[in-house]
Amino acid sequence: MLKPAAAGAEFLIPNKIHHPMSHASMAPLQLGTFDLNHRTGTRHWSPEMKLLFGLKPESEVEFDAIFHALHPDDRRAWIGAITDTLRPDGPDHFSMEYRVRWPDGSVHWLFSMARTQHSDEPDHRPLSTIGLVTDITRQKQAERIEEMTMG
Repeated sequence: MLKPAAAGAEFLIPNKIHHPMSHASMAPLQLGTFDLNHRTGTRHWSPEMKLLFGLKPESEVEFDAIFHALHPDDRRAWIGAITDTLRPDGPDHFSMEYRVRWPDGSVHWLFSMARTQHSDEPDHRPLSTIGLVTDITRQKQAERIEEMTMG
């Protein structure tokens, strides 16, 4: 379920923001962040991102753990979005909604957006990707209730 990001949109990654669609409360929304260095192969996932994927915040997380947390029906789109941003002729950003399955079996909806920086060299290789992740499960539940009551 890819959702295109605004062309040329810049974003900052705050620790917390207020979710504009929160009907239940105005509690701060926790954001998870990730930073992938394609030159060195190093990856950093914030403790909040690990929690959003149902993982322990203090755990060392490999890409496989993130991938296996993805709902099987959403894996292909998720990989495609990331892969597209790594292509020299692809978009430099993506945003999408997708599901993850936690170890307890519960399913959660997440929203991610990310931007990939490419080199200025002729090969235009990817240098790094930074992004954020937030839980949109309540929003999805509210949408489903609205759909059920509307028709």
